[in-house]
Amino acid sequence: MKETVEELIQEAILELNEQLDEDRKISYSEDLKLIGVNAALESISFVTLIAILEDLISDRLGKNILIVNDRAFSQERSPFRSVESLSDYVTGLLHETE
Repeated sequence: MKETVEELIQEAILELNEQLDEDRKISYSEDLKLIGVNAALESISFVTLIAILEDLISDRLGKNILIVNDRAFSQERSPFRSVESLSDYVTGLLHETE
């Protein structure tokens, strides 16, 4: 499942890049910082990325999940700090829906 989530995140980044100016485009890597100091994304781009990812999960996996929720904000370490942590978090959410 994690590999599938990683592929969906890659696809979401590609789709987001289509909406960004050339100097704002990002490249996929597991250690890409999504939020915080030196983040690759501005806040509106982060929100857009999450919305795209939720749509892809719904379309491809037939599962409707809310990635940004109270649980995400209550964790000691943010699941949004990097692509890898986002992938782990989303994989966990999807396992809970099985």
